[in-house]
Amino acid sequence: MADKKIIWQNSARTFSENLGYDTLHLDPVGTLLVCHSSKGICYLGILNKENPITKTLEKIQLRWPLCNLQKEIFSGTFKNSLESTLNLKMGIIDNPKPLEDSDEESLDLHLIARPFEKSVWLQLLRIPAGQTCSYGQIAQLVKNPRASRAVGNAVGNNPVS
Repeated sequence: MADKKIIWQNSARTFSENLGYDTLHLDPVGTLLVCHSSKGICYLGILNKENPITKTLEKIQLRWPLCNLQKEIFSGTFKNSLESTLNLKMGIIDNPKPLEDSDEESLDLHLIARPFEKSVWLQLLRIPAGQTCSYGQIAQLVKNPRASRAVGNAVGNNPVS
């Protein structure tokens, strides 16, 4: 598997810089909003009527209060890497199969997470392509078997899943 670098922060109160964002269209998903810091992707989500860009940018600003959001036009290496990684991931969803080590592409991530969220999100990365795992199963894996509802909240708070 390609090395994925994840920069973890407990709080955004210690981080202030410009966050760049742009939209990409990915079939069959639709329009995606991608936001990044200098350290990696910090938000990736689908835009639609219930989740328009203005509402989404407001949520990102609340999560990263000391940062300035700046519209960018993704191009070059970053855009190509982003599109090829997302297209590969969509192909895996449509046609799950074991990946050769060199097949999987990866993007660096920059995430704010409390310790419990971090443990849940790391478990999400371990779920094989094309397979599912219940919140209860994840709660067991993070050594907190009665926390399935908290796992659901952590999954819902994941800005890149």
